[in-house]
Amino acid sequence: MRTPSFPPRFKGILGKDFGKCLGPTQSVSRTVAAASFTFRRGYNQLGTGTAVVPNRRARVEMSDSKAALRLRAIQGHMQNKAISSAASSSSSASSSSSSPAPQPTSQQRSLDFSALASLMPNEANNTTAISLWYVVATAALLSFHQEPAVGELWKYINGLNNCDQTTRVTIARRIRECCLKASVLVGFPRGINSLSSLQSSIESNSPDLLPVLSKDTSMRAPVPLEEKLKRGKHFFSQIYSNHTDRILANMGKSSGGDLSDFAIRSVYGELMGEMRILNPMETVMMEFVCCLADDVAPQAKGNLGATGQQVLGAVELVREIARQLGLDRPGNGDHFGFLAKAETW
Repeated sequence: MRTPSFPPRFKGILGKDFGKCLGPTQSVSRTVAAASFTFRRGYNQLGTGTAVVPNRRARVEMSDSKAALRLRAIQGHMQNKAISSAASSSSSASSSSSSPAPQPTSQQRSLDFSALASLMPNEANNTTAISLWYVVATAALLSFHQEPAVGELWKYINGLNNCDQTTRVTIARRIRECCLKASVLVGFPRGINSLSSLQSSIESNSPDLLPVLSKDTSMRAPVPLEEKLKRGKHFFSQIYSNHTDRILANMGKSSGGDLSDFAIRSVYGELMGEMRILNPMETVMMEFVCCLADDVAPQAKGNLGATGQQVLGAVELVREIARQLGLDRPGNGDHFGFLAKAETW
């Protein structure tokens, strides 16, 4: 006897049930075909109005109109998903083919350190242990977010013919101290990155210095807190002179009393007040450079013993670094008008 085929109403039922098993990417026809093959032997009778469930275990009744609606709903759902998937694939392929390939990141610009050194008075082609130009350059590089260039600065200095081991050890300590002191002005993460860059460069270019530098210990930890507070207040007063009390009062008023206390105890007492490596003038020059490079004019007015020529040389050095890096020229505008008086300092 010929095995009857499934009418549309029953295919609709099976399409719904077996579509879950076969997944959304397969067509309704494949779903119905699979169901038909599986259940064909179990049917002894198939009427036009009622479908008899295989093996006589259950009975499923469904009107022709309801089955047809269900089948159309399934078919429409599958077609919509197929169209959506095809459109998405086409759009993705089109986007991939039309979008330009990502360009490789440009390498960091190399700096002409010889030209930078020549901008400081009496330091052209004569880098010594106490030269100021590399302190200024280090502070500017941190302010311009160029911490890796600190390692390049050391590589340049290490290659100078007139720098023996003793001189290089002194310079390494001074650059290291500058990075440490500048961290509170430009951001602690930048200070960490710059010190890491310097250390890596020393390890690569000056391994002979490592036995000496590795023995250095903290200069600040052994100092009593009372001494740190005293030297912090003294150094702050040296910088701001007769304006000290007014400035501290304003700082305290704007911060609930904490900023003035933090400045004296931590910034100047703990950090800046340590003068055995960078003296007061060099420390204030470092502060000035960080503020200049960041265009923070109100905080860039201290000089504490630096000559007018040294200040102007530092300004030109910072601007030259910015030019070589393709950055905006810092220190412009009326708020930096006080620099016009630098020659009289």
